[in-house]
Amino acid sequence: MIGCVETDRRAIVTITPSPSVDRTYHLATLRPGQLHRARAVLSEPSGKGVNVGRVLRRLGVPAHLVLTAGGGEGRLLGELLAAVAERDNGELRVDVVPVAGPTRVNVTLVVDGEEPTKVNEPGTALTPGEADQLVGRARQALRGARWLACCGALPVDTDPGLVTRLVEAGHAEGVPVAVDGSGAALAAAVSARADLLKPNRDELAELTGRPVATVDDAAVAAAEVRALTGGTVLVSLGGDGALLLGPAGAWHAATPPIAPVNTTGAGDALLAGYLARDDADPPARLAYAVSIGASACLAKATAELPDVLVDPARVQVRKLPEIAR
Repeated sequence: MIGCVETDRRAIVTITPSPSVDRTYHLATLRPGQLHRARAVLSEPSGKGVNVGRVLRRLGVPAHLVLTAGGGEGRLLGELLAAVAERDNGELRVDVVPVAGPTRVNVTLVVDGEEPTKVNEPGTALTPGEADQLVGRARQALRGARWLACCGALPVDTDPGLVTRLVEAGHAEGVPVAVDGSGAALAAAVSARADLLKPNRDELAELTGRPVATVDDAAVAAAEVRALTGGTVLVSLGGDGALLLGPAGAWHAATPPIAPVNTTGAGDALLAGYLARDDADPPARLAYAVSIGASACLAKATAELPDVLVDPARVQVRKLPEIAR
């Protein structure tokens, strides 16, 4: 394992209600309306919880993925995950809840030196019975777990109460719960008082109704959210790094200079790095998380890491003053 942390052998459980098969096309140029020939094509199992789990395994942390899958795309997702799990010698467990709707396919177009162009399918709504099965599988996986991470947007027209039930399931087992979601799912996590919220800049702005143009804007908005949950808020800010607000204070970490290859999944890698280092104090934990997020940008594939990781010592962390609310 690269960058192996090995601080705790208990598994981190990730829940992905709307996973995907991700296809990444690497192109020399991108011109709308013209024929393009890809230089390389990658098909990968994905969705936020899948990405978090795969990065955790690269860091030496056991992961247990609980996700849905349906249709021909769902069968392909299962095959791709089985291949990944086999390489990990049992340290990556996969628990699939069969659903009627097809698993979504997401497409990313990557051109050197440019931001990726992405097209994400919305996914098919879960029926109440399918949601019940997902919660039930999560409860089984939680026994002896280290963290529960509920990741990704819910499929369209799925009851956001599903997130509330997952947070409650984690707390009933004495397992801290992280939620990386958006919209109604993120709002439900706030109401359920999830232990850790991991919004990005846009998700934080939508949740609070505040503009989040600067790091200071993000800090104010995150403090507002933390006041409601009493827990921790980790905000991914892309090229501006990340913010961490928790009971011990608030910090900002700047992303070190890198030449990104593929930024898809960088926020998922950030969360994986943070969950993996619960032995560290907050600023060191944030620096490690940002280094893992930055490292993920240097790999062509989503949820992969390069052989040589970005050194956390290159991440500049500064403590923020207490934020008045």
